[in-house]
Amino acid sequence: MASILVANESTHITEEVIKAVAGNRHSGKYMMALLLERRGDDVMITEEVVKVAAGNEQSAKERIL
Repeated sequence: MASILVANESTHITEEVIKAVAGNRHSGKYMMALLLERRGDDVMITEEVVKVAAGNEQSAKERIL
């Protein structure tokens, strides 16, 4: 999923996608870093995204900071 999002700049990154990445317990940290690195201007960190990231007990601290 992440490779498709970062490779195709015409792909719109929605809040729902960012929330899915933020809540992903297995590879969310890696995926979020990749999205921010390659498509940072397209990633909107909303209050809802922060809530989802904070609710991910496995690596909430790393995703928010």
